Amino acid sequence: MPLIIIMIVIMVTTISSWKNKKMNLNWQLLRVSQF
Repeated sequence: MPLIIIMIVIMVTTISSWKNKKMNLNWQLLRVSQF
């Protein structure tokens, strides 16, 4: 459980830092993979 939270935090931080369409796409793919 903690690992998932850490991964989400890292992803959110990366998206906030980059703010790129590529990062957004990766985030969407990750969300789809989680479900």
